[in-house]
Amino acid sequence: MHLTHPLQQEAIYQALQPSHRRALHGACVPLVSKDAAWRHRVAACDQTDPALAGELEEEARCQAEAGKAARAATLLLWASDLSVTREQYEDRMLSAATHLSDTTHIGLVMALQLRDRVEQCAPCARRTYLQSCYAFADSNFPLAVELGDRALIEAEAKNDQVTRAMTIIRLGIATFHAGDRKRAADLMWQADRDCQGSSPMVKWLLSIALMCGDGPRVALEEPWLAALPEDPRDTPQADTVLLINRGYCRMATGQMREAAADFAVPVMPSRSAATSPQALLHSYVHQAICQYYLGDWQRAAVQADLAITEAELAVFRNQLGLSHGWAAIIAAGQGRWDNAREHCQAITDAGPPLPVYADAAGLAEAAIAQAQGDGDAMHRALRPVLACVRSSVPTWPTHMFWPMWTEALTETGQLEEAHTALTTLQAVSHEVALLRTVTAHATGRLAEAHGDTAGATAAYDTILSQPATPEAPPLHRARLEHAAARLHLHLNNRTRARDLTSTAQKRLQKMGAAPFLSQLQPLTTIDSTAAPQHEPIPQLTEREQDVARYAAQGLTNREIAQQLFVSAKTVEYHLGNIFTKLDLTSRRQLRNALDGRVPQSARN
Repeated sequence: MHLTHPLQQEAIYQALQPSHRRALHGACVPLVSKDAAWRHRVAACDQTDPALAGELEEEARCQAEAGKAARAATLLLWASDLSVTREQYEDRMLSAATHLSDTTHIGLVMALQLRDRVEQCAPCARRTYLQSCYAFADSNFPLAVELGDRALIEAEAKNDQVTRAMTIIRLGIATFHAGDRKRAADLMWQADRDCQGSSPMVKWLLSIALMCGDGPRVALEEPWLAALPEDPRDTPQADTVLLINRGYCRMATGQMREAAADFAVPVMPSRSAATSPQALLHSYVHQAICQYYLGDWQRAAVQADLAITEAELAVFRNQLGLSHGWAAIIAAGQGRWDNAREHCQAITDAGPPLPVYADAAGLAEAAIAQAQGDGDAMHRALRPVLACVRSSVPTWPTHMFWPMWTEALTETGQLEEAHTALTTLQAVSHEVALLRTVTAHATGRLAEAHGDTAGATAAYDTILSQPATPEAPPLHRARLEHAAARLHLHLNNRTRARDLTSTAQKRLQKMGAAPFLSQLQPLTTIDSTAAPQHEPIPQLTEREQDVARYAAQGLTNREIAQQLFVSAKTVEYHLGNIFTKLDLTSRRQLRNALDGRVPQSARN
């Protein structure tokens, strides 16, 4: 009989007497394949069986050599339960847990489930190695390094080369996340020498250490990345994971189109079955990042959701932050506020992230605030991220922080700090062409905050005087056009303002960037009617004159902020300067001082 429904199978199976079940399992052995027979032979036992345990151990060795670590672990766990001595039980159980620690997906869950059994074993190199893996899973990276060092000493003392090799790799990963990038690279170089350069996974980890330590351009020069075909689809199956490395480096240098092509290959149907869940997760989330910058936000949202699904299935909770963070950033850009907030909450619920993703929550919150035009909220969200950026552990290169931090400081009137941040952003943009548009935007906005319209115009024109380049993100270009349009309208260059607004509107509509379209809306009704001329106020900068005139019309700080596309705190900052320069103490005095300089129609 063959029962097709799992619930029927389980109900009937549990209703059988144990002796009857064992007899049936025994009867199945000659009727099924050799691989399937192992389960029936084990289930037919009612006591320890050293002979069967020995056979299972030998089959596990063959499976491990064939690269089937999870299957080897299952066979070893069965063998441990059939072992006669405590020493045999612990040896086989620790071997099973060790195999699982080197796998992904459900194997990681099983490895964690064995934690209590591992802790009860006698001290040895493999036990200490597994304790280091568990500390890493708890995000206790200093302890993971300490235990990894101890496991390395114990393995070398016993000449246990297998445990030594695994420990070096895991210790390199833990050291990287603990902040010692140089030692992490040295350990991964050692692992690469030990396996004679035959492990793509070791090359993958080594490339990450080199990219974050020596920079992406240095990593790209390493032979195993430099030798990859220009067309990623021509890459041999065994080297698929290295495409993700090349994609990392290309993304870090701003080559989003090339990086997206690299990340697309590991998730192709012809390759995904042989790609580890961790590699799939990284491919999906980094495709989302690339597509966001390229302006294909619908595809970016799909890729971010796939990354979240893969992380949850494979129980990579400490890697959920990056996926949820980018899902929130994309949702914010589209105006899906509830969805963006849900992703931000999911980052918190996932627990401590890997240190390289520690900025994900702050960047996501800042993106929501930016889309809502709230400079104060941007600043609050990014202030904790600054500590992450300055820590010994590098944050993952997403090109988000310095543009947003410069903008937040400018919009909240912290202009000296904004100058410092802009200097860093300008230095980065010299290396990453992707950031030149947003750097011009930040430079112009800061110049405007100082009332330097000539400087702002020059900053905007450095980019806008040239056709849009493929590496310029559409959002960056549209926001630059928006800022320049607003400035040209202020200067009464209405035709130029109208043209810039129209171009920005088309870009934002194509992306589905609803909040940024909303911010642009006040400029979309520009016509060629001449704007009223205002008598200048010599003591004030041009920006201060704008604020003063709006305040004299009776607008609140928030209303003035909406008109000038700055934060209310920036308006408050300018008003303080205005009152000081004009020796005033109230808005009534300001209205009286500007009487005759504000058109009657505006006052009405």
